[in-house]
Amino acid sequence: MCSSCSEIEDPRLCKNTTICAKDELCTHGYTNILGRRLSLGVHQECESCCSGTALCNRDLQCDHTTQKSIHANCSSAYECIGSLVCLSGKCQCPSDEYYWNINSCIERKSENERCSGDSHCKTSLQCQQNMCKCINTQYWNGFLCISKKLECEDIEETNDGVYFIYPGGGDTAVAVYCIMRQAKKWTVIQRRANGSVDFYRTWLEYKMGFGSAYGEYWLGNDNINLISTNKHHELSIYMQTESDNRTANYSTFFVENEGSKYRLAVTGYSGDAGDSMNKNGDSGKSNEQPFTTKDRDNDNEVFYNCAEKYISGWWFNSCYSADFNRAYSGQTGHMYWASWSGDISKSILMIRRTS
Repeated sequence: MCSSCSEIEDPRLCKNTTICAKDELCTHGYTNILGRRLSLGVHQECESCCSGTALCNRDLQCDHTTQKSIHANCSSAYECIGSLVCLSGKCQCPSDEYYWNINSCIERKSENERCSGDSHCKTSLQCQQNMCKCINTQYWNGFLCISKKLECEDIEETNDGVYFIYPGGGDTAVAVYCIMRQAKKWTVIQRRANGSVDFYRTWLEYKMGFGSAYGEYWLGNDNINLISTNKHHELSIYMQTESDNRTANYSTFFVENEGSKYRLAVTGYSGDAGDSMNKNGDSGKSNEQPFTTKDRDNDNEVFYNCAEKYISGWWFNSCYSADFNRAYSGQTGHMYWASWSGDISKSILMIRRTS
């Protein structure tokens, strides 16, 4: 193998190489450029060639001095062994992107590449079970491990839009729409605007979530539970008819896990829409109710499944005073809020961590 480079301090840094064919050798028969390929048809020894592990030095004479290993003092890269270079008077690998492995510098491993120690992994990665990994509260962005964003409140950006979060600090990134209002950053768990997404779904679909964060969607009951599980979240509901809009806010919001049938807790109303989620004595209130879908009847109605009857999935009692997931009908929508209107066409349910 012949190297051909000019104006470099150390020939070992040369990446331009070519392979000699049989009966060919590398020579530098003209100028002082290293590694010009020249076919003479027969074997010919290199001019001023060095033997052993030493390389030709600047005056093209051989230097058989024992070369120095990692961290040894040096004044020139020629003193350092293998792929080490002389930096700040020490034999070192070319940059922090390499580690020393017995006799050569090797590029550090990226995420999910095999390793045998932390030093073999790129900056911020750790060697876990012989694989380079971020710690479980971080994720790999292609360059570094950075803290996982658990919800929109953790995102530094200030513009509304779709972002990726890690509910509960899990390994799966979830696309979500974030609404940024100065110091308050809201995670949208439901959004409807035109009926383009069917909300008459199964238990599993409501569990996992459906639709697109760029349009209409349900974030998923598992994700809503993971985000709100600390019981320090508030809920804001925006609703709109063809001619007006209202807001209902709740200072406390959380959803229990699947084992508790995603039971809802929502209290502390304020706003201009009236409280339809937690009316005292109302058999339709959603507060303290488990979730019901067409294939999982958890409501209190004894004669039928509320989700089947109203083509929805919701926290039904028997049946409801509020339902933003019922079947969409034309321009009017027909989403329902008993304290205001039954012809709601647009809705946004969003939550935010308060502490």
